[in-house]
Amino acid sequence: MSYGTPYMTTLGIPNSITTLVWLSGPVSGALVQPLFAALSDGTRHPWGKRKPYIAGGASFVSLSLLGLACAEDMSSWLTSTSSSHKHIYAMGPPKASALTKILVAFWVCALNIAIQPLQNGVRALIIDSCPPHQQSTAAAWSARFNGLGAVAISASAFADVEAWAPVLGETKFKALCVLAVLALGAAIAPACALVPDEPSREVDARHRAVSLFARLWRTAGNLPPVTRQVCKVQSCAFTAWFSVLYYSTTYVYQTFVIDQHVHLDPDIFGAADPRLIDMGKHAGTRASLVFACVTFASSLILPLIARHSVLQQISGHHVLVVTVCGLSLGRIWYLAHCLFAALMFLTCFVYTVPAATIIVGALGVAWSVASWAPYALISTEIASLKARREGGDGSTEKDMGNWTDETTAGIMAIHNMAVSLPQIGAALGCTVLFKLVEISKRDDPAAFAFKFAGIMAVVAAWMGRSLW
Repeated sequence: MSYGTPYMTTLGIPNSITTLVWLSGPVSGALVQPLFAALSDGTRHPWGKRKPYIAGGASFVSLSLLGLACAEDMSSWLTSTSSSHKHIYAMGPPKASALTKILVAFWVCALNIAIQPLQNGVRALIIDSCPPHQQSTAAAWSARFNGLGAVAISASAFADVEAWAPVLGETKFKALCVLAVLALGAAIAPACALVPDEPSREVDARHRAVSLFARLWRTAGNLPPVTRQVCKVQSCAFTAWFSVLYYSTTYVYQTFVIDQHVHLDPDIFGAADPRLIDMGKHAGTRASLVFACVTFASSLILPLIARHSVLQQISGHHVLVVTVCGLSLGRIWYLAHCLFAALMFLTCFVYTVPAATIIVGALGVAWSVASWAPYALISTEIASLKARREGGDGSTEKDMGNWTDETTAGIMAIHNMAVSLPQIGAALGCTVLFKLVEISKRDDPAAFAFKFAGIMAVVAAWMGRSLW
């Protein structure tokens, strides 16, 4: 995501419009993923109830990535024009054709839709396949592999993969897209081949399409207590994380522009040294690599010092929780939000690229916790409820939350809605904010978005106190 924004910027797409294009992500997460989740919970395919959506989603994600990478080529082919003029340096991004911009927007939307069944299917399969005491470990390994993939992509971008592996593509973004497709195939193929997945056992009419959202509505109204609170915290947390995930590279680039006094008027050609623009982009790429490395290192270390689940009370309910150095996972998540907020407010005093890089890199610690803690909390609770229901331990309806084996994907979809819906508001807010910054002739809109993210991180930390 962080490389998509600079790519669209090089095509001459304004920051305010770029934010609207990225809006397709949270909209798809809020509307499309629940649909696939409800379908998945009722699927009786011979492959199982998760694998068809994982395989299909991975296929369409690959197609969308390749389409996005080749948008300029497709535009040139459709209009029968040469693409040689597209890479002329100026005091700002080169202007691409309107068709190229439309194709980029289309493929970004297609990508965000295609990733929903893949994402939900993988998370539900992890919960279905692991017992309660392994859920935090499974969530940790998921975060580790996500971090490893981010490191690989960031390192490839920093090392100019298009130069040493031209077979992947003649531009950096194209090469990164091809690498992502190859990595996705290498990860999904063995998972689909080796991990067992059973078809749904429900056969009644509740799985008709007309009732899918009615089932999701019932699931949302009967969420287990910890899962419900996690969703509330996430609704604030991802309002803050939106700016970081989409604009961290842009933030460092804009800091470089201000620090080095680079003029970026897109209507004046030839007056700026193109090397300065390259250096700014390289600084953003380096910061993204630092962020990925810190995230990966943290995802390795924190779960290693975590103890297995122990029984505690949260909000009056007995639940299994994970402790790290004597602190519950909920408290670790709270501290991560505090760190997140502090780093965002520190941007008020950052004016150099090294300082901006340190800020972005340190965010990797908070992001590693955000990628692990909420999923570990939810999956541990769901797996525990499953074990208690199967064991017939006499748990009350209040504790069980009307949970059944066939609502796992639905619960994860509700959680994804809690993640996605706030990002819609964040995207619209960033659009207005960036437009105001453009009007004021400033070159640092991402810095303003980061300061707003700090405020929302404080709110998320305050709401997360009940998970201690």
